[in-house]
Amino acid sequence: MRRQSGGGSLTLGVQSFIMDNCITIGQAGALSHTYIKNILKKVISTAESSGNEVLEDLYEFYAHHISFFKEDMWLKDGTNIQKSISFFISNGFDQGHSGSRNLVIPIHCSSNMLEGDTGCSIWPSSLFLSEFILSYPDIFYNKYCLEVGAGVGLVGIILSKVKASKFLELHIPQANYMIIYFAQVVVTDGDLSTLANMQANLELNHVGTNNETSQNGGTDSKSNKYKIHYNLFITVECKFLSWEAASESELTSYSPDVVLAADVIYDPLCLPHLVRVLASLLKPKKMHTFSSCGGRSNDGDGFASDHHQIGVCKVGSSQNNLEMHVICQPVAYIATVIRNVETFNYFIGLACQANLCIVDITEEKKPSNLLPYVTSYDRSSVKLYVVSYSRTEDL
Repeated sequence: MRRQSGGGSLTLGVQSFIMDNCITIGQAGALSHTYIKNILKKVISTAESSGNEVLEDLYEFYAHHISFFKEDMWLKDGTNIQKSISFFISNGFDQGHSGSRNLVIPIHCSSNMLEGDTGCSIWPSSLFLSEFILSYPDIFYNKYCLEVGAGVGLVGIILSKVKASKFLELHIPQANYMIIYFAQVVVTDGDLSTLANMQANLELNHVGTNNETSQNGGTDSKSNKYKIHYNLFITVECKFLSWEAASESELTSYSPDVVLAADVIYDPLCLPHLVRVLASLLKPKKMHTFSSCGGRSNDGDGFASDHHQIGVCKVGSSQNNLEMHVICQPVAYIATVIRNVETFNYFIGLACQANLCIVDITEEKKPSNLLPYVTSYDRSSVKLYVVSYSRTEDL
């Protein structure tokens, strides 16, 4: 009946009705996880196949219920194991630690990646990218990072260890308002089963996956002028992102400083969609912020990196306020094993057509060997590339 009221289509309104009157009530009752999972899968697949936007809550509920289903299946057939990846850190990677120590990351993963469960396997490039992050933490410190095709979530967990969340302030003098928030680490994948396992790994490593918002109607203690709104995010957020189905508005809503990917260049059919996603995420964006003359200034918190400039401020004065036009030029780091030269060259060609510049930095930014005891890991087979958008004249 509700579907008919939506014109025969699973609109957001119809999906909300299903959530409120079927899924939520069923979850509180005696319905099994498997039954609810199947209903959610049917609703999501039907909405996606008809080109409708899918309610975010449906993805989250599906990931929640599939985790129960998958955990039960893993226990029955033994295809899932828990591995502990131990990174040998010398001299510490942050100010809180000194000397040599082991950073141990427990991970739920598939015991046999040949059975098609690629998203739940630990790939060499994700180990390499993790070593790279730990070897060059300053690149990611105080940056809003997003990973595409995140798999088991290892890279996102490592990013949280180097404090990759970004603190931001937005002053709006005209509205007597100030917003304080954190742009966090976002790990994404387009497979719901993989997403459920990823979320379980984040929780296993005590890395938060939800956000919380609080408000304070008081004033800024420094200026005694602004009403303050705090929007605080836990370190890592797990989100569904389909390269094929993601809309341009969805992609532009992220605005990350750094994009990361490991072993995503393998399927020629997926590469046009991957390049479209990268081009949208890496396209420079002009941001408008306002600050009073006595407000917070740019204190050199890492806007400039070795390969790009993500904060170019053009300041125009308006009485006692400064209007700042910040051009943010993101950058991507992609680690990959080139298994098929033709496939990789196809990716390079698509990237060039999309105005993306790709540079091999494997030797220039060679990470430290932090996994000396993992004999099955051939780090020499992994290449590291930095990718950026090559056209800025339109800004």
